[in-house]
Amino acid sequence: MREGSERILDDRFCVVVNDRSAMVMRLRLDADGVGTAVEEIRALVSGADRVTWWVGSSATPPDLADRLRELGLGAPKPPVDPVSAAMVLTREPPPVPGVEVRLAGPQLRWLAFLDGRQAATAKAIAGPAGLLLIGGSTEPWARGRGCYRALVRARWEEAVRRGTPALVVQAGPLSEPILRRLGFERVATIEALE
Repeated sequence: MREGSERILDDRFCVVVNDRSAMVMRLRLDADGVGTAVEEIRALVSGADRVTWWVGSSATPPDLADRLRELGLGAPKPPVDPVSAAMVLTREPPPVPGVEVRLAGPQLRWLAFLDGRQAATAKAIAGPAGLLLIGGSTEPWARGRGCYRALVRARWEEAVRRGTPALVVQAGPLSEPILRRLGFERVATIEALE
């Protein structure tokens, strides 16, 4: 969790509040208590400029996303994808020749270089069972040349070094096909609402 964040954990939900934004996730609501829970969560995040609700395929009740839309939530603003995939990798991805990757510091951030030029960056958050992949981006001129794949490989190596050989990611429509080719498996679908 980011420094300065507050996590509010309830049997029915988890809310993470940052300086000006909030995320609502792990929603396990009773069918009769959706409206009450929404009011309670709205009170908890009342000072946030942006509140994103992450409704996973295991959320309850099963029609929760539709119920939230009826209560005024709508499609998220960019850059948040309206639908993404929770994916996991538990086997070694292939190496990528021609791309140099360097750890850029103690915050688990990597840089990828092509021909000596910085081409891509990615981060991870370490957890007890593996790494959560975040913040991957590739310069337009370097796309399609293996940088993203090399950064996945570097983070895999870090997970192995830590004794937790697993990677998880919330993948948008651009990343999911690449991750599938690397061996990631979709384990859930996540719908975003604001």
